[in-house]
Amino acid sequence: MILVTDRERQLLSSKQYTELINEQKKLDNELDKKLAEQEEEIRKEEEAYYEARREAARIAKLQKAKEEAAKAKNSTKGTKSWLGDDENEWDVAGGEDDFEMFLASVKARSIKATAHLRKSSGDGQNSSNSSQSGTNQTRDRSQTEGSSMELEWDHEEGLV
Repeated sequence: MILVTDRERQLLSSKQYTELINEQKKLDNELDKKLAEQEEEIRKEEEAYYEARREAARIAKLQKAKEEAAKAKNSTKGTKSWLGDDENEWDVAGGEDDFEMFLASVKARSIKATAHLRKSSGDGQNSSNSSQSGTNQTRDRSQTEGSSMELEWDHEEGLV
């Protein structure tokens, strides 16, 4: 490690102290300028880092708010209320679609039974009185008992 350069030795030996001081001040100014540039660069990097952290926190906060809003919307919507309070605990085969298919199936059977009942009541007018009275009896019984269309269909088939 060299502490004194050849130029500095020459200035010292020739007793040009003022020139030596001026050169040292020039070197000090260059070093100060480089140091100030490095400090400014570090300051900008820190600003960018903190700005990125603030932006990430803001995005995370918005995302959390969206998730909470979606969760609140789903809980107030009532679409999964038949699963209970904690829908994640239930392992329902087919999930919500399976239940929807079940409801559609029940509705289709009900419509089919209603159509079958109307058809047989229309046919009963042309057939014997005993058949017509059986259909009327079935219809009356289902209306008085508050039975569903499914039970009316079972009555006609002779199952009940």
